[in-house]
Amino acid sequence: MESSIPKDYLVKFLLFVILIIVIALLTSFFHLGKPKNSIYAVTHFSSSWLSREIIFSLLFTISLCLLSFTIYKFQNWMMVKQTLLIAVSLFGLITIYSMIKVYMLPTVPAWNSFSTPLRFFSTAIILGGISVAVFIALLNKQPGIVFPVESAKLVKIILLILAVTSVLNLAGHLFHLFSLKGAGLAGLESYKLILDVNPIPFYLWSGLSFIVCSIVDLFWCYK
Repeated sequence: MESSIPKDYLVKFLLFVILIIVIALLTSFFHLGKPKNSIYAVTHFSSSWLSREIIFSLLFTISLCLLSFTIYKFQNWMMVKQTLLIAVSLFGLITIYSMIKVYMLPTVPAWNSFSTPLRFFSTAIILGGISVAVFIALLNKQPGIVFPVESAKLVKIILLILAVTSVLNLAGHLFHLFSLKGAGLAGLESYKLILDVNPIPFYLWSGLSFIVCSIVDLFWCYK
C-alpha cells in the first residue's frame, strides 16, 4: 500500500483515525455513573469485560500511534511496521470482541443474540471501508469522486465487502427482531422496547444499511 500512497497522506489518515478513537474513549467515560471514578473501571481486568474493553482500546490506540510514528520516521523498518500492523489488527479485533461481551447479557434478550456481534463487526467493517474508500478518493488530483487507477481494484473489493456486510447486517437485525416475538414475555417486551419505546436505533441501523448499499451502487455504476 505504501508504494502507491504517499507517506504524508497515510500518516494524516492514521492521525485522523487516532483522533476519532481518542474522542470516543473520552466520551465513553461519561456512560459511567460517576466519571471522576472512571479509573476504577480498569482495575478489574480479570473479571470484567468492561475493564478489558478499556485496556484493549488503549493498547489498540497506542499501537496505532506507534505504527503512525514508525511510518513517518522510519520508512525502512519494514519488520517493525509489519509487527505493529499485526498488533493493531489483533488489538482491534479483541477490543470489538470485548465490547460485544459487555452487551451479551442473558437477562437482556434484545442484546443476547447473534445479532449483537454481527452488528458490532459489520459496523466496524462498514465505517472502516467507507473511510478507506474516501481516503483513496481524496488522493486523486482530478475534480470529482475519481479513484486513482492503481487503487481501482482495491476500491472495487472494498465496495463489494461493504455491500455484502450491509445486507447481512440488516438481515441479521431483522431476523433477530422478529424472533423476539416468539421468545416469551421477556423477548416480547424487548421487541416492544426496540420498536415502540425507543425505535431510533432500529431506524439508524436500517438507514445505515440502505445508505451504504445506495452509495456502493452509485460508485459502482459511476466507475
